[in-house]
Amino acid sequence: MLTTNIALVGLWALARFWRLPVKDLVVKLVKVMAVTVALTVALSLVQAAIYPDSKIFFMPSSVARETGWLDWTRLRHPIDNTRVLLQHLWLSNIIGPEPVRTIMFGKPMASIEAGSWAMVSPSLPLLALWVMLLAGAATSLFRREFYRPVLVAALAVLAFNFAFFFIFGNDRMLYAALWTSTSVFVVAAGVELLLKRRPGLVPVMTVLLPVLVAGMAWHNWHFLGKLAALVAD
Repeated sequence: MLTTNIALVGLWALARFWRLPVKDLVVKLVKVMAVTVALTVALSLVQAAIYPDSKIFFMPSSVARETGWLDWTRLRHPIDNTRVLLQHLWLSNIIGPEPVRTIMFGKPMASIEAGSWAMVSPSLPLLALWVMLLAGAATSLFRREFYRPVLVAALAVLAFNFAFFFIFGNDRMLYAALWTSTSVFVVAAGVELLLKRRPGLVPVMTVLLPVLVAGMAWHNWHFLGKLAALVAD
């Protein structure tokens, strides 16, 4: 786990308690952070007891080791880096492109960091459906009612991950669990607002969503097989 994840917990807690007076808000945030840290420390100690070779994340040496994954050279290529991150935040974390084989620390690794979308033709219909949902959700970004506290927090979580992983990590696919549920939540909220404005689209969405989910299940199952095959030896 990353010690920076505590920032994401803070953003969600802020969205929950933001209407409180400042003093009460600070108390609530401190309590949430304290409970989160306590639970995480306890789980880390249990993990270390089961797997003695694992690292305890809150030790200074572990925190210092995380800094080794900072890659400031990405700032020299902002356009390409932005493309990769947007792809990981909204597209390839939902429907994976063709993975490629890379080597990390002398061992084979499957990656989509440089995966080829030219090889994604079997899933182009699924990608098109997902992009349609993205486009529909995007229309809600211009509506004031979209910006409820929980959605502002979700967007802040995505913005934090975008900024942090702009310079951190070797392969962004490894961290996709940090933001995928939030990405889906934002899209779902945007589409829900669209359907409230355009109820005539409800029957269409009722048909498309099961098709998309079933297709994604099929595609991503085979995607996992491709990942396993690339590192099989």
